[in-house]
Amino acid sequence: MKIAIYLGTFKKNHDGVARATYNLVDSFLANNNKVFVASPLITPQLRKNLTLFQFPSIPIFFYPEYKFGIPIGRFFRKLNQFKPDIIHIATPDLIGLILSLYARIQNIPHVFIHHSDVVRVFQYYKMGFLERSINWMYRTFYNKACAVFTPTLKIKDDLEKLGIHRVFLWSRGIDRTQFHPSFRNCAIRNSWKVGKRKVILYTGRLVWYKDLLVIAEVYRLFQSKFPSKSLFVLAGDGPIRHELEELMPEAIFLGYIEDKMLSQVFASADIFLFPSTTETFGQVVQEALASGIPAIVSDIGGCQEIIQESNAGLVVHAKKPKLFFQACLQLINNDDLYNKFCQNALNFSENRSWEYINKEIIKKYQKIVRICKNM
Repeated sequence: MKIAIYLGTFKKNHDGVARATYNLVDSFLANNNKVFVASPLITPQLRKNLTLFQFPSIPIFFYPEYKFGIPIGRFFRKLNQFKPDIIHIATPDLIGLILSLYARIQNIPHVFIHHSDVVRVFQYYKMGFLERSINWMYRTFYNKACAVFTPTLKIKDDLEKLGIHRVFLWSRGIDRTQFHPSFRNCAIRNSWKVGKRKVILYTGRLVWYKDLLVIAEVYRLFQSKFPSKSLFVLAGDGPIRHELEELMPEAIFLGYIEDKMLSQVFASADIFLFPSTTETFGQVVQEALASGIPAIVSDIGGCQEIIQESNAGLVVHAKKPKLFFQACLQLINNDDLYNKFCQNALNFSENRSWEYINKEIIKKYQKIVRICKNM
């Protein structure tokens, strides 16, 4: 099978979408498929049966770490030469929508991957007035695709309520060679001067739409009531880092990290705090569980489904800092509950390999191609 993939970033570990796509590409290549990946942001690499195309781009004005790709004719010439059996569109921006039209004109089966809750992200940037237009775009383009894949039942239900058909699950796996309790590192904890405190970790982009004001308020509550109980560590970067550093002067900001350092940071923490309401899944929550630490998440978005299935943490009412603070205290003060969640996290992670998860999506793609060729 020859698969063409378009997404907003194919930079390794840039975000959950990039990590999921990297693992999917690995699975495609391991099964002797040919893959063409196009994106405005790409980590260069030379791999057998993998072709890369990087679009010219300009930074997105409200988040310059991401770029807006500029569609050019050379891309479509390269795509024609590749002759894909199926097109996988992970970002429904201008290029993604043009690619959907191209697939229909060329009679090539295509699928959309619904990764992000774009409406909630736009609401954070005071552009909620676009909600009806975005939902119209979803219905118009998604319903013309062969299938739409989303990572959780909650988001699947949301899309179906919008009037979108042929919505299927593609969950997310865990790389157990990277995320595991064995990476816990005493030297790192000593460098943080943890002492007897519990490390409360956040990893991800430093942007307001991740509900980081909740984390800043939880930090303030700990500092004012129990300063000796917690140490806050934030791994990641973004446009609001300086503002967060001012709000959380005693917290540790690690910046953007990856690979072995990311593995060690996850495993060297004690609690994962992730209040975001804009996640369709929350891959970092799974990575925390695989590292042996429980997670505290919000009851809006896809993260809650991971915690409900694993019973390895707590789900808290969204945007309620006092409730997140109380949840953190509950885990710090209740060793039995904490240890139970840690064990449940490891048990859950054992059966979440990327190989197993992606084997199912490959079968679905093969079925879509087979059906379309016979039509």
